[in-house]
Amino acid sequence: MRRHFPSFLLILPFWTKLIESKNDPALSWTSEHGAKDFSLRSAFVPVEYNTWNPDGGGNRTSPYQGRTFKVAVYHQPPMVIISDWAAEGENSDPGNRNHSRTFGSGIAGITIQFLEDLAADFNCNFEYHYPCPNYEETMSCNASDVTSKELALAMLTEDFCSQPNEETGLCFAAGSIKLTGNLAHKYDFTHPFFESSFKLVTMSGSPPFQFMSWASPFDYTLWIALVIEILIIGGMFMFTEGYGTNDEHITGVNGLGRQPLGGAAIYFESCHWALLILVTGSDKTPTTHGGRTIVMAQLFFYLIILSIYTGSLINFLIAEPEATPITKFEDLYDSLSPNYRPSNTVCVGTNQPSMQAWLNLSAILFNAKFNIVKARDLNDCLELVYQRNATATFFDEAIINDRVLRQFLQKGKCGDGGVCSDPTVDFANCLCPITVNKVCQNPKNNTRTSVTGTITPVGENFNPFGYSIIFNSEFLRTDYITFNMAINDIKDSYQMITLTNMTSSLDLAGGCTNNNGGGAVVLEVRHIFGILVMTGIFFFLGVLFGVIENFIGLFVKVCPCCPNIEDDDIFEMTDNLEEEEEEEDEEIDPAPPLLNNLESDMTVGESLLELQTRFDRIEELLQTAIMKSPKIEFL
Repeated sequence: MRRHFPSFLLILPFWTKLIESKNDPALSWTSEHGAKDFSLRSAFVPVEYNTWNPDGGGNRTSPYQGRTFKVAVYHQPPMVIISDWAAEGENSDPGNRNHSRTFGSGIAGITIQFLEDLAADFNCNFEYHYPCPNYEETMSCNASDVTSKELALAMLTEDFCSQPNEETGLCFAAGSIKLTGNLAHKYDFTHPFFESSFKLVTMSGSPPFQFMSWASPFDYTLWIALVIEILIIGGMFMFTEGYGTNDEHITGVNGLGRQPLGGAAIYFESCHWALLILVTGSDKTPTTHGGRTIVMAQLFFYLIILSIYTGSLINFLIAEPEATPITKFEDLYDSLSPNYRPSNTVCVGTNQPSMQAWLNLSAILFNAKFNIVKARDLNDCLELVYQRNATATFFDEAIINDRVLRQFLQKGKCGDGGVCSDPTVDFANCLCPITVNKVCQNPKNNTRTSVTGTITPVGENFNPFGYSIIFNSEFLRTDYITFNMAINDIKDSYQMITLTNMTSSLDLAGGCTNNNGGGAVVLEVRHIFGILVMTGIFFFLGVLFGVIENFIGLFVKVCPCCPNIEDDDIFEMTDNLEEEEEEEDEEIDPAPPLLNNLESDMTVGESLLELQTRFDRIEELLQTAIMKSPKIEFL
């Protein structure tokens, strides 16, 4: 179906260009602006365009039924994957001139998959071609040509877009083409058929030594809470077990034997008791129901905390996070960012102008200054990052994930990997690239350079954009409008699930195939070095206190001044004991008369009753004496 619309939409790029011109376009009729002014004068001339709408039954009326489009693509995995692109064999097909490469047989990728869905909806055919301009001279396709977006766009000429029995202009370019200002001035473009954004990658490695790495499973606030819990439980033990109800708890052993403890010493013993329960050990038994209840609660608390800590510690060691020099894009230029270093560098490929364009825009928007390392393309940038000659690089997320997965992780350049002197040989097979009669051969004397670490994506995605289908605006066709209708329909349908599944397969987690790395994490000294040092400090303090106690005990035994020390009431243990004993002797009633003092005229029954009464009195006196037993306190 054909409809009319004002042709000013066709010359919108010309209109923008004329506004930017220093000359007045309405008054200038020079040859430089002649074509543009002609387009401007014909801005409201009606033109025809094709419509494409699916009906309710799912049948689509296609304006391109049975027709063939020529498509200029370029090798850019995973968007476009061209097999044997060098075309060096005798029966090869350089540039796919003979159309030997078709979907699923020589050419594939996310973009190709989408175009095939589009062709099915249009009920038309797409012929894929890729740039190989110098084949007649070199008898092979150069990698820089095959992967060039600019050369693919340059193919949209009248010669390329002309076909027998077809009108000129049934052609377009596709791949991973991002719309820029320059392209908008030269080409017509569709809505994005695939959204993406930039992803930053850097080199990871083993995390730096941390003195408190053993405590990492718990936040510092939780450790503080555990200390407070022990102090509180210690106070509870002191209240329930520390005042005459538990002899084992209120006495301690020192140089003078087991002696009663003071209030501070009882609280210290109570905290010690609470801590021992928390670490599965206890040297005391509660004698009150309150103490037993507290012990049960502390044991339950210990069970939960130990389970959580052990599980978190195992997970922390197995899934140990790898350290990266930067964690986000701002670390490359923002001096306030925690990982910013003046030495941080970013690699930019000269064959990927969108990388430099984003840095230029960031310099304007954020007043950013970057330390830039130049390389030929994204592959070279990734190699510089892997060998730590550049801090980071970035590019389209799907593309950079594909490069890292296929060219690094699947080739052993990860973990405890490295690089081979022969770039065509994997690191694992570097020293044995050829096997003859089960004997390794190294004809090029390859050498390996070990590199520890893995290229890892970091930070959030930035600079969102989309990939579009590009048409040559010189043909003055409106096919891009019709394609927009079909693209929007496909994006709204289940067919986009296929593209989503293809991109999700590029997950880099667990993709390292290096047998020398990426295995289970082994517990090393550095993981527990901090707790070893702290334990050693407590051991030293314990030995130091023991030496001091032994020295005091020895000093008391051999020093002739020790009696004087006791006389001067330094410890006041002996005097207090004697005074309290005298006071209790005065309080205790005289002992009851013995059995032989009983009156002789008493009957046997009366004598036994009297004897029972006196025994009860003796028992009461003994209980009173026990309750008033002396307590010796250290000053």
